[in-house]
Amino acid sequence: MDCFFLEGPKILFRISLALVHLYTKSIKNKSNKNPSDIADFCQHIPVSIDHLLRVAFDIRNFKRRTIDQLIENEEKLLRTIHQQPSNDNAKESSNSISHGIISDRQPQLVASQHLTQIPNKSILDHKQFLTLWNWLPVRFSIAQPSLVFTT
Repeated sequence: MDCFFLEGPKILFRISLALVHLYTKSIKNKSNKNPSDIADFCQHIPVSIDHLLRVAFDIRNFKRRTIDQLIENEEKLLRTIHQQPSNDNAKESSNSISHGIISDRQPQLVASQHLTQIPNKSILDHKQFLTLWNWLPVRFSIAQPSLVFTT
């Protein structure tokens, strides 16, 4: 926990890469390589925390700037995939931006391509859920939401 407060998200990337590295080493000789095994591996890490941290901090030339660039590139890619407006909308958007006009229209509610189903039990109706879903940054909305807690 202290590492996270000291280095921020960089430590999460270090630990993640170390876990992937240790996982690939552990399955290298196995014939049955199931991708869901990584979750099992992470729940029952077969190495000590000292060894895990040693592997994580042995990663050289791991810079925050590199992480930021990779995240930025991935977000740009996701934005282009997620938001491919039709030609009419693109022209309208371009004209309103170039003239300094801000449209007061409500944004269109478009179900995300990654959203396969809307939860049945919700305090939000369909329209409210889609509005909130569309407000999420692309990097957070690339996976299907699942019910985590209910009363």
